[in-house]
Amino acid sequence: MRRILRFFGYGLLLLLVVLAGVVASDFTFWKRLVTAPVSDMATAVDWYAPLETVPGSTGAQWQSGAGQGLNAATETALIDYGTNTGSVALVVWHDGKLILENYWPGYTKESVTDPASMHKTVNAMLVGIAIERGIIPSVDAKAALWLTEWRGDARAEITVEQLLQMASGLALVPFDPNPFGKYFRTLLGTDLIPAYLEIQAEKPPGSEFAYNNVNAQALGILLQRAAGTRYAQLFSDELWSKLGVGDAFLWLDREGGMPRTFCCLQTTARGWVQVGRLFVERGQLEGRQIVPAAWIDAMLQPSAGNQNYGYQTWLGTEYVEERAYNRTVSVTAHHSEPFVADDVVFLDGFGGQRVYVIPSRRLIIVRTGAPQLDWDDARLPNLVLRDPLFEQ
Repeated sequence: MRRILRFFGYGLLLLLVVLAGVVASDFTFWKRLVTAPVSDMATAVDWYAPLETVPGSTGAQWQSGAGQGLNAATETALIDYGTNTGSVALVVWHDGKLILENYWPGYTKESVTDPASMHKTVNAMLVGIAIERGIIPSVDAKAALWLTEWRGDARAEITVEQLLQMASGLALVPFDPNPFGKYFRTLLGTDLIPAYLEIQAEKPPGSEFAYNNVNAQALGILLQRAAGTRYAQLFSDELWSKLGVGDAFLWLDREGGMPRTFCCLQTTARGWVQVGRLFVERGQLEGRQIVPAAWIDAMLQPSAGNQNYGYQTWLGTEYVEERAYNRTVSVTAHHSEPFVADDVVFLDGFGGQRVYVIPSRRLIIVRTGAPQLDWDDARLPNLVLRDPLFEQ
């Protein structure tokens, strides 16, 4: 019996040594895996580390329209919905004024949150600027010009536009509980470039719409390589420093490494209002052209594979009650009814992180807060659009 116990004791010790070695070999990854804030991913900003600063600026002018816009019943309904869905910020901007700005306890206009996939749309704006600057020749350019790992196989034919439209044909990375698998390595890993660029083509380019983080991350790597500078610096110089809303932050795979460009651009609710204004003003802010007007138009053109998707941007072109992301996930985005306006543009981050823009009404709605799997995409925009202010 003692021999058996001694055998198991040595075995257990050996197992612990092996596990300790595995953890020590990539401590940051294992720490992220164990401590990931699943229920409050948007607000647990201190968890995202390391971060890289995207230098911004100050000076954005904010006019208050409180008491001059929405009626009391609409405001109450908006705030009630925000409260019931764990929101931390709800801002409504209309024609140059903040007609509603509400923060829940513990949060203010200076509070930063993590908006998940809303970064994708801003990433697409940066692609348009890069094309105007000649950093990228056109949307028809083959991504393999910069993503050299794609040369020599089917991925060599993928264009910049197909990445923007989620139509690259690159393999999806479905959820997999195996911590050594691709899912967690691409989501939480510490060496993103090889993790993403080793993903192979699954379908011919342009043959299928499939919402896929791989496309957005590939665009970020492409931008960094094409510009010959860090993504954060390009982003600051060409876009963020012109918004007047202070610094933003990117989540890196490791110190000095690659930012996640499919997610995790941390800023304030007012920062997202400024992003929304670029759609309202066709790329301008305060008379200064930041994103080419023609590029903003192109971003809002429905793609062949999905009438409700442009360049890394969701569109309200056709009513779909349950909006699907791709064929590997069962989670859908619920729309309880059609949008009241026919030109709704929106940035979609996991669990109801949203920026809704209605250019024809010069209207922007920003919501951030706790993730909600039953988020109703029609609720906030239609509440506002049915207010007497917009029925005139």
